[in-house]
Amino acid sequence: MDDNDGKIEPTSPYFLGSGDQPGNLITHVILQKDNHSSWSRAITIAFKACRKFVFVDETIHKPTENRKLLN
Repeated sequence: MDDNDGKIEPTSPYFLGSGDQPGNLITHVILQKDNHSSWSRAITIAFKACRKFVFVDETIHKPTENRKLLN
């Protein structure tokens, strides 16, 4: 994040583009009893492609309290 102007950089995992909508299909693979590994691979690739996997594997760091966007 760039604290100077209060905008989120497009390369940031916090950035939401116009294609990031709650109802969007992430993968065409539907999780079922017998396909966990293929579903897991598909969802991992999808989240990595849109830079959101850091939220899943918990490697993202908590923002500092003095960020402009938190106020």
